[in-house]
Amino acid sequence: RSGGQFYPLTGKGPVEPAPAARASDDGDLLALLFSRLSVKEPERPEQQILLAGSGATLTGEVVNALNNQPVPGAEVKIAGTALSATSDDKGRFRIERAPAGSAEVSIAKRGFSTDRSRQRLVSGRETFLRVALSPDLPPNHMRLVLTWASQPQDLDAHLEGPLPDGKRFHVYFADKGDPAQQQFVVLDVDDRDGNGPETITVQGLRPGTYHYFVHDYTNNRNRSNAALARSEAEVKLHLGDQT
Repeated sequence: RSGGQFYPLTGKGPVEPAPAARASDDGDLLALLFSRLSVKEPERPEQQILLAGSGATLTGEVVNALNNQPVPGAEVKIAGTALSATSDDKGRFRIERAPAGSAEVSIAKRGFSTDRSRQRLVSGRETFLRVALSPDLPPNHMRLVLTWASQPQDLDAHLEGPLPDGKRFHVYFADKGDPAQQQFVVLDVDDRDGNGPETITVQGLRPGTYHYFVHDYTNNRNRSNAALARSEAEVKLHLGDQT
């Protein structure tokens, strides 16, 4: 899929993930810095008080980042409150009477990396949250998970990096990788209808430089289109058991 907009993500392995990279409102590039891994203890949120009569609602869907299938049994919690829910067989959940304002939401299930995000909850309205949980990774494995809003329908993830024979790979929709051919990299999901996930897994990091790009294929004939900047695109980097 030639043409369109590419937004580069560059770094060196071994890598260190930032929690996420988002497309900015003014169209700046998506940026994740690959450096040495460092994980900080998350700050404890202040206790929130649920006032009688308040009524923000959080609804959503939990899917598997490797196959885009529903994840049942995931526990959804709003930090600082006693509010929680469990995703059903379709991966859906609903929490009512949540306090309005900025809230930290965590989604966890055994065998997956825990997802944490900050959501703005509005009294009298529903906030929808779609989360792609990444299955646990062995040490020295890396996974990049791209998600976005419903538009544009088709964003493409590209990853370039070193191979054991000294050559370089370029994994994307037209070359999804083949671990059997000692490429050690695979495009797990190629999403074409909005939201994502679009997922690439590296099955064993090697020394060298990795480049990650996000391409707006939907608008590839219009280089001046700013749809990617409005897409709410987010890239999460999972390295072993760290996110």
